[in-house]
Amino acid sequence: MYDDWIDLVVDFLAYERSRDDRPIVLYGLSAGGMVTYYVAARAPRDTPAGIVGRTFLDQREQVVRDETDHDKLSSRVGGPLMGLLPRTPAAGLEFVREKLDWIRSVRWWLMGETGRSREGIAEIEPVRAQEPDQWDQSLAWLLERDGRVDEAVEVLRTSMELGSARELALLLIRQGRAAVAVADFPTVAAQREAMARWWRRNR
Repeated sequence: MYDDWIDLVVDFLAYERSRDDRPIVLYGLSAGGMVTYYVAARAPRDTPAGIVGRTFLDQREQVVRDETDHDKLSSRVGGPLMGLLPRTPAAGLEFVREKLDWIRSVRWWLMGETGRSREGIAEIEPVRAQEPDQWDQSLAWLLERDGRVDEAVEVLRTSMELGSARELALLLIRQGRAAVAVADFPTVAAQREAMARWWRRNR
């Protein structure tokens, strides 16, 4: 489907260039921003004179897949599972090495879904100690599933992990505390500062 969009725009550019020699600039927002990028890469050289894109959605990033996919199961299992299908057994270990974070994330999510939250918490805590601010949201989700809501709230409130403010708001709303969620939600300026800190730490 996504490739179809790209091919469609490439074909449309060719049509427009055949009837009008004025420069063409592509504009895209969000997923459309990524379409402009891929179109510029795939189209014949200089077909688009430039691109103007905002809020590029890179589906290689887990946080992007979580926010844009139909549900968490699809975002965490769907793409990599489809990528596994054509692989031979000999490629299995290489995949595990490359996708270790994804595998751990899915494992803990499945533990929460199957009543094994405490086991997942016991696994995630030492990993989180070695990799600060990387697994806060997974831990908070497991804590919530285990009925330890206050602990989950505290983990998310003190987290530097990108997206934790949104996860905190959703958790509070699920607990019937929407007014608290609204009051605690950071300002745009605070969110920008948090994102800047996250990028500085993870460059």
